[in-house]
Amino acid sequence: MELILNERAFAQQAIADGAVGKKPSQTLGCIAGYLFSEGLEKPQVEGQLHQFMQAHYADYNPVRWDAAISRITGRAASRPLLQTDTVAVTQAELAVIQSLGSRPLERLGFTLACLAKYSMLRNPANKGWVTQKWSALFRMAHVQANVEKRAAMLHTLREAGLISFSRSVDNLHICVLFLRPESEPACELDDLREPGLFYLSLKGERIIRCACCGRLMKPKTNNQKYCPDCRAEMNLKKTLARYHAARF
Repeated sequence: MELILNERAFAQQAIADGAVGKKPSQTLGCIAGYLFSEGLEKPQVEGQLHQFMQAHYADYNPVRWDAAISRITGRAASRPLLQTDTVAVTQAELAVIQSLGSRPLERLGFTLACLAKYSMLRNPANKGWVTQKWSALFRMAHVQANVEKRAAMLHTLREAGLISFSRSVDNLHICVLFLRPESEPACELDDLREPGLFYLSLKGERIIRCACCGRLMKPKTNNQKYCPDCRAEMNLKKTLARYHAARF
Protein backbone atom coordinates (compact mmCIF):
# COMPACT_ATOMS: atom_id res chain seq x y z
CA MET A 1 0.00 0.00 0.00
CA GLU A 2 1.42 3.36 -1.05
CA LEU A 3 2.05 5.88 1.73
CA ILE A 4 0.32 9.11 0.73
CA LEU A 5 1.21 12.29 2.57
CA ASN A 6 -1.36 14.67 1.10
CA GLU A 7 -4.52 12.68 0.55
CA ARG A 8 -6.52 15.76 -0.51
CA ALA A 9 -4.10 16.57 -3.32
CA PHE A 10 -3.92 12.87 -4.28
CA ALA A 11 -7.72 12.61 -4.47
CA GLN A 12 -8.07 15.81 -6.48
CA GLN A 13 -5.43 14.61 -8.96
CA ALA A 14 -7.06 11.17 -9.25
CA ILE A 15 -10.43 12.74 -10.00
CA ALA A 16 -8.93 15.17 -12.52
CA ASP A 17 -6.97 12.45 -14.33
CA GLY A 18 -9.55 9.68 -13.95
CA ALA A 19 -6.74 7.57 -12.49
CA VAL A 20 -7.86 4.52 -10.51
CA GLY A 21 -4.26 3.44 -9.96
CA LYS A 22 -2.80 0.05 -9.13
CA LYS A 23 -4.63 0.01 -5.77
CA PRO A 24 -8.25 0.98 -6.54
CA SER A 25 -9.35 0.59 -2.91
CA GLN A 26 -6.69 3.05 -1.72
CA THR A 27 -7.61 5.55 -4.43
CA LEU A 28 -11.30 5.25 -3.56
CA GLY A 29 -10.51 5.69 0.14
CA CYS A 30 -8.70 8.97 -0.52
CA ILE A 31 -11.48 10.21 -2.80
CA ALA A 32 -14.10 9.25 -0.20
CA GLY A 33 -12.22 11.13 2.52
CA TYR A 34 -11.93 14.16 0.27
CA LEU A 35 -15.65 14.11 -0.54
CA PHE A 36 -16.54 13.86 3.15
CA SER A 37 -14.29 16.85 3.84
CA GLU A 38 -16.25 18.75 1.20
CA GLY A 39 -19.49 18.16 3.13
CA LEU A 40 -21.04 15.26 1.21
CA GLU A 41 -23.07 12.62 3.06
CA LYS A 42 -22.39 8.87 2.91
CA PRO A 43 -25.00 8.02 0.22
CA GLN A 44 -23.66 10.85 -1.95
CA VAL A 45 -20.07 9.70 -1.49
CA GLU A 46 -20.95 6.12 -2.42
CA GLY A 47 -22.74 7.36 -5.52
CA GLN A 48 -19.73 9.44 -6.55
CA LEU A 49 -17.39 6.47 -6.10
CA HIS A 50 -19.62 4.25 -8.24
CA GLN A 51 -19.69 6.92 -10.95
CA PHE A 52 -15.91 7.30 -10.81
CA MET A 53 -15.36 3.56 -11.17
CA GLN A 54 -17.90 3.23 -13.97
CA ALA A 55 -16.15 5.99 -15.92
CA HIS A 56 -12.55 4.92 -15.35
CA TYR A 57 -12.29 1.24 -14.36
CA ALA A 58 -12.47 -1.21 -17.25
CA ASP A 59 -13.60 -4.23 -15.22
CA TYR A 60 -16.09 -2.33 -13.07
CA ASN A 61 -19.15 -4.31 -11.99
CA PRO A 62 -21.51 -2.38 -9.66
CA VAL A 63 -22.77 -5.54 -7.95
CA ARG A 64 -19.26 -6.81 -7.19
CA TRP A 65 -18.04 -3.42 -6.02
CA ASP A 66 -21.08 -2.43 -3.96
CA ALA A 67 -19.97 -4.03 -0.69
CA ALA A 68 -16.38 -2.85 -1.11
CA ILE A 69 -17.41 0.75 -1.79
CA SER A 70 -19.75 0.69 1.21
CA ARG A 71 -16.90 -0.58 3.41
CA ILE A 72 -14.40 1.94 2.01
CA THR A 73 -16.84 4.78 2.55
CA GLY A 74 -17.54 3.69 6.12
CA ARG A 75 -13.83 3.71 6.97
CA ALA A 76 -13.26 7.07 5.31
CA ALA A 77 -16.09 8.64 7.29
CA SER A 78 -14.37 7.83 10.60
CA ARG A 79 -10.80 8.91 9.84
CA PRO A 80 -9.45 12.40 9.17
CA LEU A 81 -7.98 13.23 5.78
CA LEU A 82 -4.18 13.37 5.97
CA GLN A 83 -2.92 16.68 4.58
CA THR A 84 0.82 17.22 4.95
CA ASP A 85 3.55 17.87 2.42
CA THR A 86 6.63 16.39 4.09
CA VAL A 87 7.98 14.12 6.80
CA ALA A 88 10.98 15.58 8.62
CA VAL A 89 13.89 13.68 10.12
CA THR A 90 15.62 15.74 12.80
CA GLN A 91 19.33 16.32 13.37
CA ALA A 92 19.33 14.26 16.57
CA GLU A 93 17.60 11.35 14.82
CA LEU A 94 19.98 11.53 11.87
CA ALA A 95 22.97 11.53 14.24
CA VAL A 96 21.71 8.31 15.84
CA ILE A 97 21.21 6.72 12.43
CA GLN A 98 24.66 7.72 11.18
CA SER A 99 26.28 6.37 14.35
CA LEU A 100 25.28 2.81 13.37
CA GLY A 101 28.37 2.60 11.17
CA SER A 102 26.85 0.30 8.57
CA ARG A 103 25.23 1.64 5.42
CA PRO A 104 22.50 -1.07 5.29
CA LEU A 105 21.72 -0.57 9.00
CA GLU A 106 21.64 3.18 8.49
CA ARG A 107 19.17 2.85 5.60
CA LEU A 108 17.04 0.54 7.71
CA GLY A 109 17.07 2.93 10.67
CA PHE A 110 16.26 5.90 8.45
CA THR A 111 13.35 4.04 6.87
CA LEU A 112 12.02 3.02 10.29
CA ALA A 113 12.14 6.65 11.45
CA CYS A 114 10.25 7.82 8.36
CA LEU A 115 7.57 5.14 8.70
CA ALA A 116 7.14 5.80 12.42
CA LYS A 117 6.68 9.51 11.77
CA TYR A 118 4.15 8.76 9.04
CA SER A 119 2.21 6.51 11.40
CA MET A 120 2.13 9.27 14.00
CA LEU A 121 0.83 11.73 11.41
CA ARG A 122 -1.82 9.19 10.52
CA ASN A 123 -2.65 8.61 14.19
CA PRO A 124 -1.06 10.86 16.87
CA ALA A 125 -1.69 8.15 19.48
CA ASN A 126 0.50 5.70 17.54
CA LYS A 127 3.66 6.42 19.61
CA GLY A 128 6.13 5.42 16.91
CA TRP A 129 4.91 1.97 15.92
CA VAL A 130 5.74 0.69 12.43
CA THR A 131 3.17 -1.81 11.17
CA GLN A 132 4.53 -2.61 7.70
CA LYS A 133 5.59 -6.18 6.97
CA TRP A 134 9.30 -6.81 7.31
CA SER A 135 9.55 -7.62 3.59
CA ALA A 136 8.06 -4.22 2.71
CA LEU A 137 10.25 -2.46 5.28
CA PHE A 138 13.49 -3.88 3.86
CA ARG A 139 12.35 -3.27 0.29
CA MET A 140 11.69 0.42 1.07
CA ALA A 141 15.09 0.63 2.80
CA HIS A 142 16.74 -0.96 -0.27
CA VAL A 143 18.39 -3.58 1.90
CA GLN A 144 18.64 -7.04 0.36
CA ALA A 145 18.54 -9.66 3.08
CA ASN A 146 17.02 -13.09 3.67
CA VAL A 147 14.78 -13.79 6.64
CA GLU A 148 17.66 -14.66 8.96
CA LYS A 149 19.63 -11.55 8.01
CA ARG A 150 16.56 -9.33 8.51
CA ALA A 151 16.04 -10.74 11.99
CA ALA A 152 19.75 -10.25 12.81
CA MET A 153 19.71 -6.60 11.69
CA LEU A 154 16.58 -5.82 13.68
CA HIS A 155 18.11 -7.62 16.67
CA THR A 156 21.13 -5.31 16.39
CA LEU A 157 18.87 -2.26 16.50
CA ARG A 158 16.99 -3.65 19.48
CA GLU A 159 20.21 -4.41 21.39
CA ALA A 160 21.26 -0.81 20.76
CA GLY A 161 18.04 0.37 22.40
CA LEU A 162 16.72 1.92 19.19
CA ILE A 163 13.64 -0.26 18.65
CA SER A 164 11.43 -2.65 20.57
CA PHE A 165 8.94 -5.33 19.60
CA SER A 166 5.42 -6.12 20.67
CA ARG A 167 5.01 -8.54 23.56
CA SER A 168 2.52 -10.51 21.50
CA VAL A 169 4.20 -13.55 19.94
CA ASP A 170 2.45 -13.26 16.57
CA ASN A 171 2.82 -9.47 16.30
CA LEU A 172 5.85 -8.31 14.29
CA HIS A 173 5.22 -4.58 14.63
CA ILE A 174 8.25 -2.45 15.53
CA CYS A 175 8.33 0.51 17.93
CA VAL A 176 10.94 3.15 17.06
CA LEU A 177 12.55 4.51 20.25
CA PHE A 178 15.01 7.09 18.90
CA LEU A 179 12.56 9.71 17.65
CA ARG A 180 13.58 13.20 18.74
CA PRO A 181 10.94 15.59 17.32
CA GLU A 182 12.17 18.48 19.50
CA SER A 183 15.46 18.63 17.57
CA GLU A 184 15.96 20.83 14.51
CA PRO A 185 14.95 19.28 11.14
CA ALA A 186 17.84 17.81 9.17
CA CYS A 187 15.94 16.79 6.03
CA GLU A 188 12.40 16.54 4.73
CA LEU A 189 10.87 13.87 2.50
CA ASP A 190 7.96 14.72 0.23
CA ASP A 191 7.66 11.14 -1.02
CA LEU A 192 7.84 8.01 1.14
CA ARG A 193 8.09 5.43 -1.62
CA GLU A 194 11.89 5.18 -1.48
CA PRO A 195 13.27 6.36 1.89
CA GLY A 196 16.32 4.12 1.51
CA LEU A 197 17.31 5.84 -1.73
CA PHE A 198 16.66 9.25 -0.18
CA TYR A 199 19.17 8.37 2.54
CA LEU A 200 21.72 7.37 -0.08
CA SER A 201 21.27 10.79 -1.68
CA LEU A 202 22.08 12.37 1.69
CA LYS A 203 25.31 10.37 1.69
CA GLY A 204 26.30 11.78 -1.69
CA GLU A 205 25.21 8.98 -4.04
CA ARG A 206 23.62 9.91 -7.36
CA ILE A 207 19.88 9.42 -7.01
CA ILE A 208 17.41 10.91 -9.49
CA ARG A 209 13.64 11.19 -9.84
CA CYS A 210 11.73 9.43 -12.59
CA ALA A 211 10.71 12.06 -15.14
CA CYS A 212 7.26 10.47 -15.34
CA CYS A 213 6.11 9.43 -11.86
CA GLY A 214 8.67 11.26 -9.70
CA ARG A 215 9.85 8.12 -7.92
CA LEU A 216 13.43 8.15 -6.65
CA MET A 217 15.74 5.72 -8.41
CA LYS A 218 19.40 4.84 -8.73
CA PRO A 219 20.21 5.31 -12.43
CA LYS A 220 22.09 2.57 -14.24
CA THR A 221 23.20 4.92 -17.02
CA ASN A 222 23.97 8.62 -17.23
CA ASN A 223 21.01 9.33 -19.50
CA GLN A 224 18.36 7.25 -17.73
CA LYS A 225 15.21 9.32 -17.09
CA TYR A 226 12.49 6.82 -16.26
CA CYS A 227 11.97 4.12 -13.64
CA PRO A 228 11.49 0.53 -14.89
CA ASP A 229 7.69 0.63 -14.42
CA CYS A 230 7.24 3.86 -16.37
CA ARG A 231 9.69 2.74 -19.06
CA ALA A 232 7.75 -0.52 -19.51
CA GLU A 233 4.45 1.37 -19.72
CA MET A 234 5.85 3.83 -22.26
CA ASN A 235 7.24 0.98 -24.38
CA LEU A 236 3.87 -0.75 -24.28
CA LYS A 237 2.09 2.40 -25.44
CA LYS A 238 4.59 2.82 -28.29
CA THR A 239 4.14 -0.81 -29.32
CA LEU A 240 0.36 -0.49 -29.31
CA ALA A 241 0.56 2.76 -31.29
CA ARG A 242 2.74 1.09 -33.95
CA TYR A 243 0.39 -1.90 -34.07
CA HIS A 244 -2.70 0.25 -34.59
CA ALA A 245 -0.90 2.43 -37.15
CA ALA A 246 0.16 -0.63 -39.15
CA ARG A 247 -3.29 -2.23 -38.93
CA PHE A 248 -5.41 0.77 -39.78
